[in-house]
Amino acid sequence: MTIVDRRKIVFDAATIMAVLACSEQTAEAIGLPLGLPKSVHFDPGASKVVLLYGGTGVSAALETGQLGALLIAYCMRAGIKVPRHGSRAIRVERHAAVLVFSTVHEVPSAKLARERTEELPRSISWMHPPPASVPVSSKRSSQGS
Repeated sequence: MTIVDRRKIVFDAATIMAVLACSEQTAEAIGLPLGLPKSVHFDPGASKVVLLYGGTGVSAALETGQLGALLIAYCMRAGIKVPRHGSRAIRVERHAAVLVFSTVHEVPSAKLARERTEELPRSISWMHPPPASVPVSSKRSSQGS
């Protein structure tokens, strides 16, 4: 059995402009002109993001490989966790570019830690309302009586 962990990070036009503003080296490394574009357009049919630069009328089309490199580099610098294992993809939608990550975990995991019987797991805080603060070991012994 497996658990599939899917995550996505969405970058709209304003966010891509902000990423470009603080990623000059990466932008240059992937072949973009110097300076900031005036606008960002998404072309889902061609899986591209088109950057339009002012005055000169120059445009640059980012293919998914270039776009992925730019966005993942930004995420790593910004401290946004990016899975190291599993599959990675980038989608260009009508109003955003989306990084998609999928990781498959086996159940039970070989890395599974033993449950701590002396106290309730921290995940109990997800319950509404939370249970009374009674140690798990005493709950188990009283349930058997």
